[in-house]
Amino acid sequence: VADTHNDRVVRWTRGSACGEVVAGGRGRGDRLDQLNRPVGLALDSPGTLLIADSGNHRVLRWPIRPHGLRTTDSRRGKRHASAT
Repeated sequence: VADTHNDRVVRWTRGSACGEVVAGGRGRGDRLDQLNRPVGLALDSPGTLLIADSGNHRVLRWPIRPHGLRTTDSRRGKRHASAT
């Protein structure tokens, strides 16, 4: 779910009482780990989440991970997200 006013994407699993923040949720901003009014989501064929980040005028490609979408590359300390 694109949680526009909280600048995050939340995944809800069937039967769950609460959702899991999978993208954003680090305050409004323009870094790759932040969102600014996400308004739409899509999945491409390899299973990458596409996030329409309206406040930043960009589309982010975010790889899906089993326990959330946020992952850190320990070699570089950067998120595995990219602006397209």
